[in-house]
Amino acid sequence: MTRSITVPAAVLGIVLAAGGCGVRPTGTTSAGITPRAGAQAEHITIYLVKDGGLTAVTRPGLPGRPFLGIAQLAVRPTSWEWRQGLRTEVPGPLGGAPGPTTAYPDGTVRTYVMISLKPPEKPLSRTAIAQIVCTAAAVPGYHGAALQQVEGGGHTMHDCDEYADLLG
Repeated sequence: MTRSITVPAAVLGIVLAAGGCGVRPTGTTSAGITPRAGAQAEHITIYLVKDGGLTAVTRPGLPGRPFLGIAQLAVRPTSWEWRQGLRTEVPGPLGGAPGPTTAYPDGTVRTYVMISLKPPEKPLSRTAIAQIVCTAAAVPGYHGAALQQVEGGGHTMHDCDEYADLLG
């Protein structure tokens, strides 16, 4: 019984193999210019802590990720940064998003990065807040941070110049 099934299956396999798939061979066909990645990685500026003050540090960025520097504040400094005495006081992950734009009486218009702060176990230090605000101000097109407490819902806007005493 098994012989009667395997013989027709083998014959069918031979017929299909002999018939091919119906596609005739051709030469190499040009499809145009070889694609190349055109986006360049931007640099981001973040503010780390050194000797109680803030120091601007440049890191490689990613195209289309303008708020990457905000997230980088909670990442441990690189080995080179660590050897330079740099550290972060930002305890946990942060994310940024386009925030409010405010027009002031003197005619200036400022746009802020919206940053939601989860309630930390202990209040953020002034230095940690300065890191966040000054890093937000380093994002092209933004002037500072609108810090929003997740539980409270409201936000307060801060500019980096409020922390001028910490900038080195």
